Amino acid sequence: MAELHRPDAEALAFDEAFERDGTIRPLYQAIVQRFSGMDAAELRRRERIIEEEFRRQGITFTVYGDSTGTERTWPMDLFPAVDRSG
Repeated sequence: MAELHRPDAEALAFDEAFERDGTIRPLYQAIVQRFSGMDAAELRRRERIIEEEFRRQGITFTVYGDSTGTERTWPMDLFPAVDRSG
């Protein structure tokens, strides 16, 4: 089972899914429950699938002047952001 969050009351960054005390925000209950059932290897496997699919579909961008290669896949988080406006 993957540990999705280790509460850090000192962190300055806003965490969309978790309160500072580590409780899950209501909009993220189902998402955290779903992802918590996956181990780290499964999460990595899903990230690789996304990257491979993006590359296959040409969802890439070019970084000029980078000696490690110029084509990169568009970055995407496996853990989705929830729209709170609705």
